[in-house]
Parts: sequence; structure tokens; C-alpha cells
Amino acid sequence: MENDNVYTKYCLVPQCLSSTKVSPGKIFLSLPVGSSDKNKEKRKLWLQAINGNDLSEKTRGFVCEDHFEVVERANTALQGSPQTQSIAKITIESINLKVPHLTPNDDIKLQLLTRIKADESMMIPFRRWELHELPALTQGSTIEIWSVKTCSALDSPRYVIVFFQTKKADNLHEDVTLFDNANIKSIRLALNSDYYPQERMLLDFSRDQYADAHFNYTEFNKSYHNCQEKRSLVNFAEFKSRPMFVIDCSRRHLGLKSSTVDIKDKDDLSLDRDNLSSIHCELQTQAESTQL
Repeated sequence: MENDNVYTKYCLVPQCLSSTKVSPGKIFLSLPVGSSDKNKEKRKLWLQAINGNDLSEKTRGFVCEDHFEVVERANTALQGSPQTQSIAKITIESINLKVPHLTPNDDIKLQLLTRIKADESMMIPFRRWELHELPALTQGSTIEIWSVKTCSALDSPRYVIVFFQTKKADNLHEDVTLFDNANIKSIRLALNSDYYPQERMLLDFSRDQYADAHFNYTEFNKSYHNCQEKRSLVNFAEFKSRPMFVIDCSRRHLGLKSSTVDIKDKDDLSLDRDNLSSIHCELQTQAESTQL
């Protein structure tokens, strides 16, 4: 096997002068090699995407990180290209943008005008969501411990939603909005030394023992919107095949706002791990803006 560190890598994209000698900090991706039909087709699409000349099957070539988006589109075309292509046309006749407005009463309006006139800063809280993905699982273990991120206590999550998908990335034939059942036995969130939920969830989807997970899902709308209406889109039977695991940590003890919080997702899986391709974790945090 060749050692990538003993020779200089050059980017194949025309007019790109990047190399490991000129740009030692850049990442270079090797073009697919091999005699399999899939590698040949993938190599052909890559070379077409970067407008490069065809190379022999055994010749190594590289693309620098500046052009990863181009070859990624080639990967998508390879995995999702149907046997028969159809032409569709979408006509957008109108677009309406609806923005909610708050109208304060006279007392509040007077206070706001006074602060604006004094040029004072006002704290405006807002919510934001961020999505994290674990693209590959640890092989040889049924326990997956994922260090999602480290943040300040002020930016620590109020709600966490975890879901699983199987071989749907860059596949146009699969619906990425539908999640997969990974036969989860237990799922917990660790914020430093605090666990949510505090006790392990004893789940068994094969025996329809997942009431706790479905209850947490149905309670999310009530807690998030501070209302009494559940409005769950997935019933108990459908939840078995399309589960989403909601963890409510909005009532945790904030502690010192200057401290840091390590966010870890701990999953107990009982399945053929080769079939599970990725874990997704969506975090909802509360933030503040000092500008008006």
C-alpha cells in the first residue's frame, strides 16, 4: 500500500494550483480506483464534474477541499440517478411572507419609547435550532456514547430530539423526512453530570414497550409552546416504525452562566449496526440579543 505522506498530491481541477507542497493545510480527497463497475462509474462522474481528463484505472488522482462540493454532487448523481428520467416543471405564481407582529398597549409602548429615546440596549430572547449528525457508529459495541458538542451554560439545550436513519444520505429514492426504528433499549442525555431522563428507559420495540418514548414525544408541543394541546402527528402504532426521541431538559438548574456544558448522547442499541448509517441530534437553545 502506498504511503500518502511520501509524495506530493496535486489537485486535478483545471486552473487549481493547490498541492500538499503549496497548501500543506488543505485536505485532499483521492479519486476512486479499482476495477468494480461502481468505482469505474464513480470515477467517470468525478472526472466529468471537475472537467478533468480521463486517467487510467490505476492512476491516483486527488481533488482539494475547495472542490469537494463538485464531487459531492457527482456522488449524489451516482446514488440517486433513476433508470428512466422524467422532466418536471414547477411554476411559482406567488409567495407570501407572513411575519407575526406584537402590538404593545399604551403603558408598555411608553416604556419602550422612553428606553429607545435614552438609547438603552434591550435584551431580546429568541430560540434557535441546530442539527448535529454522527455519520458512523462505533463497531463491535451495542452502546454508543456520542459527544455532541461543548457549549456555555447559557447556550445549553432546552430540548433535544434524537432520531436514526438507515442508508438515506444522498439517495433520491429514499424519503429523508422519515426516520427509522433502531430498536433502541435506552437513550439518555448527559449535560455534564446531569442525566435526562434520570433513570434508564427500558424500551423494547419488538414487544410494543415504548410508551415512555411516545409520551415524551406527545408532551413536546405542550411544553415547547406552553399550551394544553398535544397535536402529535404520529400515533402510537406509527411511532414504532418512525420514532423520535424527545428529551426535555428545559427545567434544569442553570448554575453559573460562565461554566461550560458537555453534551453527550448515550444510546443502547440492539440491532445489526451495519444497517444503521447515522444518528441525528437536534438541539433547541435559548439565546439573547442585546441589540434592538
